[in-house]
Amino acid sequence: MDGTRARLDLNQILLERTEKLRSSGSASQASLDQVRSTQQELSASLNSLIAAQNVAEVSLGRKIVTAPFDGAVLSKNLDIGSVVNGGQAIAEIFTEDRMEIDVPVREADAALIPGLFEGASPSATVSVRFAGQSFEWDAEVTRVAPTLDQRTRTLTVTVELIDITGARATGSSILASGAPPALINSFANVVIEGPQPDATYAVPSTALRGGSELWLLTPSEGDGGTLKIVPATLVHVDNETSYVTSALIPEGARLITTALSTPQEGMKLRDVAAERTTSTQAANTSDDKL
Repeated sequence: MDGTRARLDLNQILLERTEKLRSSGSASQASLDQVRSTQQELSASLNSLIAAQNVAEVSLGRKIVTAPFDGAVLSKNLDIGSVVNGGQAIAEIFTEDRMEIDVPVREADAALIPGLFEGASPSATVSVRFAGQSFEWDAEVTRVAPTLDQRTRTLTVTVELIDITGARATGSSILASGAPPALINSFANVVIEGPQPDATYAVPSTALRGGSELWLLTPSEGDGGTLKIVPATLVHVDNETSYVTSALIPEGARLITTALSTPQEGMKLRDVAAERTTSTQAANTSDDKL
């Protein structure tokens, strides 16, 4: 292109000179026409080269892959000269200042995460074992996948580490290398913060009577005890286990999981489990004496 442009400039000078000579009668019309024809050919050739260059630049721009963030290449799948098809993965890249973890969460557990489906960013803790020692990072929930996993029926919750270099050692020993950064492909344990109501108990779902009461055996002097019925508030259900809150459970009381025909507050009860334990201990003592 530079050569064509130089020849065009030179021919322009020749054209101006020929036009002056033609005006003075020193050059023929044929000579002037020849120079003008050459000028037009060179100009057309230059325009063609410029158009070809523009097309090449556009084509080159389409072949340049630019990452949407600064980072480093984790792996590449192609070599120089390879033919790339549409949709083909050519490399894996990762950011050097951010890290995310996709966590499968059961529906029952997801229901306990405050504001999970309302755009909130619940806090989380990510822990990793490195060289026999545990390290923790502060994190937060950033998004939730809009679908359930077809195989596991779990939600995919994405947790982002707030500072990948801000690891805290949970043990007393300190590595000579210092705390490691969050490393890709590490096995991590993620704990997402949920509600922590006081006086919460995990009970068999069948022991929650009428959805709002617990039956308790309060021991008394002598054999057995008495029935105490206390109100309970259901917090969460996980399969066959219910989580309830109740501030009225007396110390030493035992949960009744069997059915009672006509339960009444204060009625006398036999502690069958305690009787069996006492009988077993007595039998063992007799065997020892034999």
